[in-house]
Amino acid sequence: LVSQADSDGDGYLTCFQVLVALKEIVPPEALTDAEEMYVYRILEMVDYHITDGLTDLKLFAVMASLAQKIAALDDFMRSLIGKMDFKALELKLYKARQLFLCNIDSQANTISAEQLLVELKAGGIRE
Repeated sequence: LVSQADSDGDGYLTCFQVLVALKEIVPPEALTDAEEMYVYRILEMVDYHITDGLTDLKLFAVMASLAQKIAALDDFMRSLIGKMDFKALELKLYKARQLFLCNIDSQANTISAEQLLVELKAGGIRE
């Protein structure tokens, strides 16, 4: 499907090609507009904006999988998506990122398991 949508054969999909390919995988009636926006907002929270860049096969697979998972949710869970506060979720993600960056080993660009456990316990999350 991705190779069909990739009309120029460069291995990447433009914004329009992504939208068309997603409609092939998840029928338009399977997702509401709010649910479709949810997929794009989740990607924006990890600094990917569909309108700004090209999408490779791996990222498209993530998008398609997320859209399919949302379409398979029960009605109650789907109703929660329409009520989601993206600003609050974005703030939580930002704080988690900052916490990671405070504890990162700059040489390896990682955090040790021990340090992660300390931070999670300090934040009230138990094993």
